[in-house]
Amino acid sequence: MQRLLFITFIALTVSLLDFNTSVAYEKEIRGISASIGESIAKSGKKTIAVVDFTGLQGNVTELGRFLAEELSVELVTTASRFSVIDRAHLKSILAEHKLSISGIADPKAVKKLGQIAGVDAIITGSVTPLENSIRMTTKVIATASTTIIAPSTALIARVTSPPKSTWPGVSIKLIKKSFPATSWTIEAFA
Repeated sequence: MQRLLFITFIALTVSLLDFNTSVAYEKEIRGISASIGESIAKSGKKTIAVVDFTGLQGNVTELGRFLAEELSVELVTTASRFSVIDRAHLKSILAEHKLSISGIADPKAVKKLGQIAGVDAIITGSVTPLENSIRMTTKVIATASTTIIAPSTALIARVTSPPKSTWPGVSIKLIKKSFPATSWTIEAFA
């Protein structure tokens, strides 16, 4: 009975570590959303679009897509004075007009996207994996003037391996790793 309680305690402790990592990641996304959302509202921009984030080389990455989607959803959840264009719709507009995300760095492409998508601003970003974290940099760019109206950066903690048991006789088994590597679902057993 004591062994079962001990294993349950370990499982709960490890799941709380998983929960804290997840909460920290969501907290960073909420922080960026609040920061740039306030600037967007103050600037009077009514409609925005979030494009896929890139790596430092300018190429779209899966992590960049994921974080752009998370930010887009958070902005929709918290925005009251502006609207956010659906990212799937934006992707079809980009494809239809033969615009690429890497081309969005060009001021003419930013203006063109603003005109064809009917957006006042776009949010671009870059994602840089570091040793123990991921640096996410975002910029809100006014489509009419191509000026940056709201920059923001965040460091998101990275979990690269599951926690290890320090208790003799107790093992921890990886069940599921999230994407990106922000959390682990594990099982403790004796």
